[in-house]
Amino acid sequence: MPVPSVVQEVRNVEVDSNAFLVLRENFRKLKDHCQDLERKTKRERLVSQLFETRLPGGDKFHAKLAKKLQELTGIQSLALYTFSQFESTMVVRATSGDTSATIEDNSFNIDPTQATRQITDNVELTMRAMLDDTERSKVATILLQSESSVVGMINLFHADWDQLYEAKRLCEEVAGVIALLISEEHNRRSSEARIAELELLYEVVAVTSGAVSRKEIVERVVERLHHFIDADFIGGYFIEHGQAILSGFSGREMRILDMLSFANSPGLEGWLATGAPEVAVFRTSDDDRCDGRELLRRRIGSFLLIPLQYGEVPFGFVIAASRVSNGLDRQHLHTLRAVIAECSQAVSRLEQPTTGSRGLVSVTAFQMLASAGRQGCIVIMELLKKQDLLENCGATAVETAMRAFSLRINAKLPPGGAACQRKHGDFIVYLPGAPEDFARSWANDLAATASMIGVPTLGGRRSIPMAFRARVALVGQQSSEVLSAQAS
Repeated sequence: MPVPSVVQEVRNVEVDSNAFLVLRENFRKLKDHCQDLERKTKRERLVSQLFETRLPGGDKFHAKLAKKLQELTGIQSLALYTFSQFESTMVVRATSGDTSATIEDNSFNIDPTQATRQITDNVELTMRAMLDDTERSKVATILLQSESSVVGMINLFHADWDQLYEAKRLCEEVAGVIALLISEEHNRRSSEARIAELELLYEVVAVTSGAVSRKEIVERVVERLHHFIDADFIGGYFIEHGQAILSGFSGREMRILDMLSFANSPGLEGWLATGAPEVAVFRTSDDDRCDGRELLRRRIGSFLLIPLQYGEVPFGFVIAASRVSNGLDRQHLHTLRAVIAECSQAVSRLEQPTTGSRGLVSVTAFQMLASAGRQGCIVIMELLKKQDLLENCGATAVETAMRAFSLRINAKLPPGGAACQRKHGDFIVYLPGAPEDFARSWANDLAATASMIGVPTLGGRRSIPMAFRARVALVGQQSSEVLSAQAS
């Protein structure tokens, strides 16, 4: 049968140009909205995965954060940095991926007042100069800021530029969240560190009460320190016949004192000749006392040396060392100093037991003790700018800091020594049998440690270090009436 032809009717459809423009504009807006929604969804998913690093278990927080960032960005390797106590040095806290020892052991000095681009450019140039040709790869730096303050940074390493830029873009989108996580972790660890220090001091007193020798005391204390201070080596040494004998340690032994030079001679002999001071080196490459080449070969970036001493001459010392520059900071020094002082007091109580009042005593007990003393020295510690501290920090904060300082005094007292706090806030200390030179050195060292105690201001934004002035006098130069007046 014949197929009828299909008649196509063509009609001219009139299209409103304004309606077409509106339709196209709406489509563009919808497309932009979908892209923005996709980007936000991806960012929120990334943020939710980053918050999982706060969950307990597994590695430490910084290690989990670095590992998660590497997984999410697909980068070859990554290094996470935060500030040290000086607020101008970025210290590596964790790495992920195939990183070299150069990346893991070095820190960066930066100026937080510079522009973000200037800081990141300087870090990238410095990092490329540090790596050799065989391991050099493309580097990207992201600065982490929380409430307009720099809290850390991230270094990304990858051989492909496109993947590196994409990883950098992802990290920059969540940089504020990463900075917030780091700030919260820092505040939490600061609170835990204060509590842990009190626990550690209590444990030192507890574990040393049943010890029968100085060797047993030091070994017990070093074993406890290993759990509270994140160091690659912690060791206690006794000084016997001019030699340093290791007694109790954790980690890989590092003969650090042999690589130090002092004014008179190197090693243990030079350290004793200069008065056996504390040695705190937060960056070994910048300290003239260190053999920089040998310490670099042994991968020692920072260390702390605290003498074990309750008399004029130390009987040993404790060393804590880290392979990372600025890996040990002032908070570690503060903790180590307090614990070693308490350890020395435990040895003093064991080897030189004394009768009568000692330590922190009342005003009446101090007057009786000092008045009966026939030789020794009186040390008066006067708090400087006390009125300014009261106005800026408040009476409660000042009183809390004074109690902390009284514990420092008690921990450093020689055998038979006593101390009390006067009514207007200063301290007076009796050092029985101590010569004037030793008393002045002891007082100056105590005044120096007071600067480690910060008094928080009323706003809590900063802390003011305490400052004391020490005055020393021989007991023979003081009458009973003068001593009673000074103590009151």
